Amino acid sequence: MERQYLNSKIHKAMVTHSNIDYEGSCEIDIALLKAANIDPYEKIDIYDITNGERFSKYAIPGKPDKGIIAINGACCQKIKKYDEII
Repeated sequence: MERQYLNSKIHKAMVTHSNIDYEGSCEIDIALLKAANIDPYEKIDIYDITNGERFSKYAIPGKPDKGIIAINGACCQKIKKYDEII
C-alpha cells in the first residue's frame, strides 16, 4: 500500500491571472513557493473555494515578490481570475 501525505499548502490565495492559450500549469510567485516548501514543477492539487472545482497541475515558478497566482491552460474554463483557491 502506498500512502500520500500533504507536504504543504497555500491557503485562500486569489487567482491573479488566467491564460487559456498557455500549455497548462499553475504559475506561482517563487517567493510563495519557497515559503510553502513547494518545489518548481512539483505536482500540486488545486481546490477552488469559489466554485468547488478540483484538479491537479504542476507549479511553475513565477517572478519573485509579485504575488502572481496564474491558472493556465484548459482549466481556465473552470477557474477564473479573482477566484479563491487552496
